[in-house]
Amino acid sequence: MNTGRCLNRPQLWIPLPKNFRDSNKDNHLSRVSLVTCTMVLCLANTFLLASGNSAAQSEPPSKVVRGSIVSSEGQPVAGAEVEIRDLRGIRVGMAFSDRTGSFEITTQAAAGEYILLSTKKSQFSDQSLTLPGASAEVKVALTAAPENAAPRQPEYTVSAVQLATPAKAHAYLRSAQQEFRKMNLDAALAKIDLALQIDPQCAPAFSMRAFIKLAMKDLNGARDDAQQAIALEPKDAEAFIAMSMAYNSLYDFANAAEAAHQALALNPDSWTARLEMAKSLYGQRQFVPALRELDSLQQDFPDVHLVRGNVLVQLGRGREAADEFSAFLAQAPNDSRAPQLRQIVARARLTSLTPSPTQP
Repeated sequence: MNTGRCLNRPQLWIPLPKNFRDSNKDNHLSRVSLVTCTMVLCLANTFLLASGNSAAQSEPPSKVVRGSIVSSEGQPVAGAEVEIRDLRGIRVGMAFSDRTGSFEITTQAAAGEYILLSTKKSQFSDQSLTLPGASAEVKVALTAAPENAAPRQPEYTVSAVQLATPAKAHAYLRSAQQEFRKMNLDAALAKIDLALQIDPQCAPAFSMRAFIKLAMKDLNGARDDAQQAIALEPKDAEAFIAMSMAYNSLYDFANAAEAAHQALALNPDSWTARLEMAKSLYGQRQFVPALRELDSLQQDFPDVHLVRGNVLVQLGRGREAADEFSAFLAQAPNDSRAPQLRQIVARARLTSLTPSPTQP
């Protein structure tokens, strides 16, 4: 669904490697966020043309939106979050479904076109909604979790694949992880190769090598290694994240979204998977759903600010976009994209779209 305007296909940028750790999994591989939406240059004019708030109008009468949330099998879904957002991504009403799957939202939004967003963990749905003068009735079916995905097991459990990995191979993997954290990529690859010589079916080695190849900008190699890891261990959420990153970098946004969906079905708390989902939605010009994913992250991380800024530009919310770009610059002042972003923020100030002070 197209929920925003874009004259050209959104482009993605491969940034300089930066280490980061997924806060939801202890003792895990540091990640390199390799795919970042960068409509920095081609969106500058759009950003400067973003309009401010319109003049206040008389408050419209309240409207009630009632409906029900069901699974793909038609069963009621309790505890789903339901939002109504306008075409600029601004939320105008929200509620949670009860144990029967029913929900009711009262809103004072004006009559017009909106988007109804429904989510519960890895399940989601978005659909157009026309608000008439008084009330509306809707029924929402959430997407099913991927068939080959299952809830993530507790951290203390070990899969059969991991148990079958020889101790010497594990030692090489730990060494590879240490080298990767220091961005010694060639050394990390050498350790992975040693692990695979001992155990050619070592799924964690392929998963880790996928992230190393992403850092080296070997996108096809990263995708292939992620696929191999998944074939050996279908419950590896991190391998799906690596695959989503690779597909986003290759502009294959539909497959990137599917891989991110798989990762979230396995680990709903993975913010890196949700960020990749947001990027894939942005690439498909689904700007309001992308903003919903970013809103749920609650992560103060440079790439989150950059992606969110680009999404807000597309939604015509230039002042807020400038805030996000300023936050990115505060956290990553030496990033290769910083000069273009500084120009955008400076021009915004000249056109009275001055961002509010940015927290360090």
